[in-house]
Amino acid sequence: MDLGNKTRTLLSTPLIQNSEKKKWGQNLEAVGELKVQMRLAGPLVMFSFLQYSFQIISVLFVGHLSLSGASMVTSFAGVTAVNGKCIGNILWTSLRSKTIPYARQTHAESNACLVLISIPIEVLWIYTEHIFVVIGQDKDISSQAGLYSRWLIPSIVPYGLMQCQFRFLQAQNNVSPLMISTGITSLVHVSACWSLVFRFGLGCKGAALANSISYWVNVLILALYIRLSSACKKTWTGFSKEGTENLFGFLSLGVPSALMVCLEFWSYEFLVLMSGFLPNPKLETSMMSISLNLISVFFRIPFGFASAVSTRVSNELGARKPQAARLAVHVAIFLAASEGLLVNLSAVAVKGVWGYLYTRDEDVVTYLSSVMPILAVSNFMDGMQAVVSGTARGCGWQKIDTLVNLGACYLVGLPCAVLLTFFLGFGGKGLWMGIICGSGLQALLLLSITLCINWERQSPDDRTPTILQLIRANRDVIRVKGRMGMTALHWVAQSGDINLLAEFLKACPESIEDLTDKFEAALHVAVKNKKMDAVKVIVDWLRYGWILNLKDHEANTALHAAVLSAEPQTLKALLHSQWTVEPVSQTLLYPQSHKNAWNLEGKTALDVLNEQQGQMNPQIAGETRKMLRIAGATTGDPSLGESSRLANRLKL
Repeated sequence: MDLGNKTRTLLSTPLIQNSEKKKWGQNLEAVGELKVQMRLAGPLVMFSFLQYSFQIISVLFVGHLSLSGASMVTSFAGVTAVNGKCIGNILWTSLRSKTIPYARQTHAESNACLVLISIPIEVLWIYTEHIFVVIGQDKDISSQAGLYSRWLIPSIVPYGLMQCQFRFLQAQNNVSPLMISTGITSLVHVSACWSLVFRFGLGCKGAALANSISYWVNVLILALYIRLSSACKKTWTGFSKEGTENLFGFLSLGVPSALMVCLEFWSYEFLVLMSGFLPNPKLETSMMSISLNLISVFFRIPFGFASAVSTRVSNELGARKPQAARLAVHVAIFLAASEGLLVNLSAVAVKGVWGYLYTRDEDVVTYLSSVMPILAVSNFMDGMQAVVSGTARGCGWQKIDTLVNLGACYLVGLPCAVLLTFFLGFGGKGLWMGIICGSGLQALLLLSITLCINWERQSPDDRTPTILQLIRANRDVIRVKGRMGMTALHWVAQSGDINLLAEFLKACPESIEDLTDKFEAALHVAVKNKKMDAVKVIVDWLRYGWILNLKDHEANTALHAAVLSAEPQTLKALLHSQWTVEPVSQTLLYPQSHKNAWNLEGKTALDVLNEQQGQMNPQIAGETRKMLRIAGATTGDPSLGESSRLANRLKL
């Protein structure tokens, strides 16, 4: 018998307890999110690496010839050349928020503008040597930089056109042709660099010229794809006069955006330029160039994670799944931290090898080896900062993200770099230590903001602009009844969207009189769903006091509903409305004030309180009773229960 009882007990006991089931479910969700982000980040990392491979290949070939001069020009080009991210922002807005013809026109405008902008940049690059000498750079380095920059000039126009094509296709989520074309061009670039540098003996001039050849190859491949592919038929039909009619408008949008993007990247380019002022400029600029090249390569992975988490957060918030967005952020931070530790510890473990990839100079190799631990810390901070920055962008906090990044870089990072390098004698290491201070502060601030996010409040309502345009065109749509007799006003009152609620009342004030199939006004709906802010908006908009006396299918007024929902603040808003003292017309129509209106059981709001107080919080019940008594509320007559049904219906 005992054995049977034990058996039944064991069989009736769940093998997995509820808490374990919940934990197991959360683990499955995390694993699923991990897979999603890896699928998103993988192509982005690959494309980013291929896109950056042009610069890697050039530096690898030039490094064994004249690394210091080429590195100075590369940084100078990074500061002065065209950045295509601003074009991407405008094109993305065009395709998502406006029209396809506008996107087509924007693409044409961007091509025209970047060709025009390339002219002053070319002039600037012609005088690179003189500029470097004027600002105090080493004469030998300045001479090498001037030679390299002049041969780099033919690459300006194709680089700008290539950026336009990249952003044009990215804005349409069309990444595959970018990966294919960039992969092909990378192979072409290796062949071009080897041929021009070694076979034809052009040295660093050949490496610079190879950039131009590779960029043009990429431009031609993408141009053929855009022209012939069915995926771009709607968004591109060729150049037209429309593409040159609003160049000033394009510049007014593009220049501020480009400036903000460039400012974020210039801080790193300034490191190479500042290294030229140190006692041994050739050694310092060579080390700084290789360091910047390596850290840029390592950054491709967290860059992919940042783009992935930005997409995941924005998508989940747009789908009104705040907890899924929160999970996406946690997974991304885990990925960035794990990848950062693995990659950077591995890089430090082989720190003596990296220098030989770029140069045969033993001094540079030794110096770089001593700097690698600092670079590893910097790269880890950059990775964490990238992910939390991606989270901020996904939440729509671009301004906050930009302000934090610029403030940390220019108010903390660069000043610390100058202090540590030129005043405390840390040399080139001090430059990276200063950047660590800036990137560490960025990561800390953005991480703090991320941890304090109220995810339930982050879900955006992207339909609001469309809805507002609709009601401006025809305000009567607010009063159209749908399921259960609910109008648009009822739905926004139920959701507590006070912005739309106010706009609806402003556009169509009489919609406040509409009733559902249960004879509920928007005020009833807001009260029953405990949307305090919505109740305040409706009460403030009341034009007729009789709205407060409207009764639902059980003849309960909003005051009855407020008592039943145990919401003292809602009750206070109703009792202190501007219609608490009724005009003569309302008194004639409704002898009973809403404070003493009867429901079908002949009960007033005070009666409902007396009936429900045993189930209510004593403090709330006492506060409610006090407010009702002060307002003049009284008890009803229970004997009127069924006999008052007809009277109540007539008053509706």
